[in-house]
Amino acid sequence: MVASRGCYARCAYCCIAAWHEQTSPGKRFRLRPVEDVADEMAFLQREEGRDLFIFQDDNFFLPRPADSLARIEALASALGRRMARPFAIVVKARPDDVRSTEGRRWWTAPWTSAAWSDAGSAVALAKRERRAGLAPAFRSRLSQARQPPATLP
Repeated sequence: MVASRGCYARCAYCCIAAWHEQTSPGKRFRLRPVEDVADEMAFLQREEGRDLFIFQDDNFFLPRPADSLARIEALASALGRRMARPFAIVVKARPDDVRSTEGRRWWTAPWTSAAWSDAGSAVALAKRERRAGLAPAFRSRLSQARQPPATLP
């Protein structure tokens, strides 16, 4: 799945922004509407039996906490109206985007989820989650995601 293209940051070690600037000048970061993402996920669940959605976005979260939280809330609401059964989401994120407010909402949303970082190590992300008070929620959600499905497709 893809909910956005590109990245808003200009990290010295990363080629994503430079690549998007070369291929789509002036459009380094673009978001798909939340309703479109939710519609696609519901279709895939209903028609193809998918319950795991792995987002390939370069950075799923947004740079401003209020914008990121609003997008998470909108996605949770849209998916709550559309999804027929439990599902899991996996996203990539910058370690500095796992902040307490958005993080707490992410881990209490109606999905089983996991996030990982391409920008830094898993240890850095775990430290950031711990500082934000998210480690217990992460472990709980991760153990839920590891449970075998009730039925196999």
